Amino acid sequence: MDEQGTHFWYMVIYAVTSDGGGMRDFRGTFTPSPGSTRYDTFDLIKQKVHQTDPSTTGGTVMTFDIQPNVL
Repeated sequence: MDEQGTHFWYMVIYAVTSDGGGMRDFRGTFTPSPGSTRYDTFDLIKQKVHQTDPSTTGGTVMTFDIQPNVL
């Protein structure tokens, strides 16, 4: 099993594209730096999503959540 981050996150972004628009969902794991805030973590993850999928740049985040990655 691959090593995972300490937190699981998901994000849904609505983006307008040349053929209309639509929602895309993204998920992953992340280990925040000590002292990180939820706001900082949201911005960092959003930047990484934009790098992975440039069509989301300028889109609106409809949903975001981050929780400890344990059951």
